[in-house]
Amino acid sequence: MNLENQLALSYYQEIAVLNEEHHISVVQHRETKKIYVKKLLTVYNGEVYRRLQQLNLEGVPRIREFLEGEGQAVLIEEYISGDTLQEKIDACRLTEKDIRRYTGELCRILNSLHQQEPPMIHRDIKPSNIIITPEDPEDRVVLIDFNAAKSYTPGKAEDTMLIGTKGFAAPEQYGFGSSSPLTDIYGMGVLIRELTGRIRVYEKVPEIYEKVIQRCTQMNPEDRYQSVQELASTLGNTKDFTYSGGKSQEQKETQWRKYCPPGFRTPVLWKNFLAFAGYFVLLSVSMGITVEKTYGAALWINRICFLLCALVLVFVGGNYLGIQRLMPLCGSKKRSVHYLGMFLLDTCLIFLLLLLLEMVLRYF
Repeated sequence: MNLENQLALSYYQEIAVLNEEHHISVVQHRETKKIYVKKLLTVYNGEVYRRLQQLNLEGVPRIREFLEGEGQAVLIEEYISGDTLQEKIDACRLTEKDIRRYTGELCRILNSLHQQEPPMIHRDIKPSNIIITPEDPEDRVVLIDFNAAKSYTPGKAEDTMLIGTKGFAAPEQYGFGSSSPLTDIYGMGVLIRELTGRIRVYEKVPEIYEKVIQRCTQMNPEDRYQSVQELASTLGNTKDFTYSGGKSQEQKETQWRKYCPPGFRTPVLWKNFLAFAGYFVLLSVSMGITVEKTYGAALWINRICFLLCALVLVFVGGNYLGIQRLMPLCGSKKRSVHYLGMFLLDTCLIFLLLLLLEMVLRYF
């Protein structure tokens, strides 16, 4: 891991170990004093975590840092307090009303993932990956652990990596086809079976659940529900299909930051100051440029073009709004390939700016 990533990690102090075997701990930011979860990942999809960091979806933990190096990654994400759905199952604290609402909220979260371009598939829907955290007026449902997640590639023959949890993974995750959004619907069917099997003894389980489970868990994906909206509608969740579990405090405070230029997406003041100084110097240099035998509007156009070219380097390097997705090589775990992708993306964008400059200057 490079020096920049090591510096970023140095701002987080470990205060407790959650799972030593899976290298999961609770950390605190030394300056803001906010609590986060730190995970060391060895099996993961870097593209998925980078996209989640940019998207800031409701019902998904906010990703603070995602740092890669030497075949592994360190993830710093929002700390979610509450009970896992598995803990509620084990305690037999579930009612039919709880099941209907939790599955409805999960469908809304999955819908927000499946509606991305390209769609994102979780591929590990299980009770221990769902946290119920108390909030007014209703509990908040959060889907965690995206280690098995991937982006959906239409037309792919089969999964190249068999990954998921035994008993919850769909047949296509074991080589019987390619994962798709319908893979998560299979996982929802298994989840509902687990939930209804541990409902409070004095409650009767409605017959609709058995039909839902049977259709969700069909071997052939084409025989399942074809969307989470259809599944939610069958369960009686017919209200406006947008996630209604409420935003976390972390999401409320940082949602606007993703639109800030590199250097201002962090609440750390000294980084903001350095970024301001850097942009000020860049602006001053750009506006002070002189071009031989060029005056007036043509000179100012050259200056603005130089400024834009410099900002391209900054914005691509900072992956502003996920711009590195435009160049697939940027998603490589190999540092050399990643930097090559950044170089090619910079070159293409600067070339387009210079081409535009040439076209504009023809009028002067």
